[in-house]
Amino acid sequence: MPDVCDHKSVAGVLTDPRGLYVVGERSDGLGWALVAGHQDPHGTSENAMRAETKEEFGLTVTKLELLHTMRLPNLCSGKILPGREGGHDWSVYRIETSDLNVQPDPREISDFAWIDLDQMQQMVDRSLSNMRAGYRLAQWKGPFWEPPQILVCQAIDLVRVSEPDRAMVLEHCRIHPNDR
Repeated sequence: MPDVCDHKSVAGVLTDPRGLYVVGERSDGLGWALVAGHQDPHGTSENAMRAETKEEFGLTVTKLELLHTMRLPNLCSGKILPGREGGHDWSVYRIETSDLNVQPDPREISDFAWIDLDQMQQMVDRSLSNMRAGYRLAQWKGPFWEPPQILVCQAIDLVRVSEPDRAMVLEHCRIHPNDR
């Protein structure tokens, strides 16, 4: 992660022939997520998506398809640029790779799994329950989904989130990760 936030993030959807999604448990304890990361220092969002896929899961991207772009208020550990509000512009991609032999980097991903949409929804629901209970992130019972990625996955129709829960997640994203 860069010292200064570039306010640009990428996320990617990678599926296997069975229709399962590869997800990783972040080594920093922030939850399970799709392939994701900051655009900086990779230049373009496409380069960032390729680099994050390699860094996190050890896979080489052969094709990218932009699925969605969105703005989320999620804060990160990077310093906010002067004159900018916190948050990130997200570019969300469908990823194709040369193989599916996942080799996660333990500095980035502590565990990985191939899951279906029902399992993803269960993780999201668990995150929502933890938020409703008012638990701090360190108290969350898991496995749970990383809060900003709840909204990313909702935007591309992978999970269902009610409007009140969406508002709760948006508010949660505005809290610095160290204070969640």
